[in-house]
Amino acid sequence: MNRVFLFLSAINLLTIFFLIFKLDRTGVNKEACPKQETVTLKEESDDYESEKDVANRLKMAENNWRRSNARQLSYLPKTQELSDGVIDANVLTMWDFFYPSFDCPFTKERIGRCGDGGKWICGMTQLSKKPDCIVYSFGIGGETTFEKELLERTNCIIHMYDPTISSKPTLVHKYPKRAIFESLGIFSSNTSNMDTLKRILEKNGHKVIDVLKIDVEGSEWDALENIIQDFSDQLPFAQLQIEIHLHMHSDSAKLKHLKNLWELLENAGLREFSLEHNLISRNAFVYAEFSFVNINLNPFRIKMV
Repeated sequence: MNRVFLFLSAINLLTIFFLIFKLDRTGVNKEACPKQETVTLKEESDDYESEKDVANRLKMAENNWRRSNARQLSYLPKTQELSDGVIDANVLTMWDFFYPSFDCPFTKERIGRCGDGGKWICGMTQLSKKPDCIVYSFGIGGETTFEKELLERTNCIIHMYDPTISSKPTLVHKYPKRAIFESLGIFSSNTSNMDTLKRILEKNGHKVIDVLKIDVEGSEWDALENIIQDFSDQLPFAQLQIEIHLHMHSDSAKLKHLKNLWELLENAGLREFSLEHNLISRNAFVYAEFSFVNINLNPFRIKMV
């Protein structure tokens, strides 16, 4: 009996050690977090996509956006919101007025880890086939799973920027030709450790990039307005993945400022295809992740019908 007891105890201990080993530093079991993706209309395949198929889907998406956008904005309250982005303490938050109404015409896939750090990409299959893909990532801290997966699955060259860290991320050593880091931030002006997107593009010799990721803890408001001002003719990126932080504004200004910012983005050709609440904050209404495609730049290289 004692031998049986000892044997079962050993089995239980091995099971516990195995589960602990499978957990990453964030305490998340990676296998318990399945890959998230949504597919538009039908599964993608090499012989499926035709220019006419994608053009029709883009036309449908744009028509749906126009109908939904007018209705959505008409719901905006005339009264000022309550604290921390809550408009109605029972049912309504600021984000309810900015839900996506544009459908990605390809597979929409979440890249990076579960929770804070992962971003939604439109057309990952198409991006992985590009031989000259360029990604700019502003704000990485110690979390680079988004950049890591892009490096593993695409041919992209990724320029990573963050003025809050001085040492190069490990990705730079693993992918020395495709992962580039600079201790620099994005803002509306040029300072010792901050610069505008326009000046950074010029310095790198880039006119257009495929993905622009911005997660800069509040500086995104000024940076976005500056980007729209500097590139009034055409925004120089095909997709935008960005986290918006509400705590950077007083409660009375949040809704009005966000509405004005959204109108600027949409007038510049950006169409939101994903919204994800970031629950890393104790207040679930303070942070939100958005993803956009730029229809004016035509990232899918097809003709609208």
